[in-house]
Amino acid sequence: MEENNKISVENRINELRNIRAKNVRKLTKLLSNMVKIEWEIVSSAQKMDDNISRISAESLANASNAIQGAISHLISTKTDIKQNDKIKKNTTTDISSLKSTLKRSKLMS
Repeated sequence: MEENNKISVENRINELRNIRAKNVRKLTKLLSNMVKIEWEIVSSAQKMDDNISRISAESLANASNAIQGAISHLISTKTDIKQNDKIKKNTTTDISSLKSTLKRSKLMS
């Protein structure tokens, strides 16, 4: 039983890694396209002396920064499911102790 649980945890970790890698590839492609478009807008804004295009290019730069942050989160976040299980167990234990404390305090009142 424990071995099956261990295998399912490993499968879950592998699924998460594959999904995250796929999302990183998609976001990287999107980021690359956004940077190309940003440079096109900046170069045309300089040629035409267009302040609105410069502002829109700045907005694209901010969006690109947000996408870089999303990529960083996907890459740097651990896929440790066991840690989540421990958190759930601790939470359940804490809730149980709180319930018993409340019952005792009601009995004392």
